[in-house]
Amino acid sequence: TKITEVVLSLRILAIAHGTDISLMKFLVFSDIAKVMNMQYEIVKANASSTRLYV
Repeated sequence: TKITEVVLSLRILAIAHGTDISLMKFLVFSDIAKVMNMQYEIVKANASSTRLYV
């Protein structure tokens, strides 16, 4: 999936730049949580609509 691709590429970047992996993981997962939350908000906003995109 796209998310794992992003995580992997960020992990490679983190290694290349010597950044702490756990910090990178935390940042990635908080970003994913934000995206999921945004999608949930959009679904809630479109609840009256017949078509729902998740």
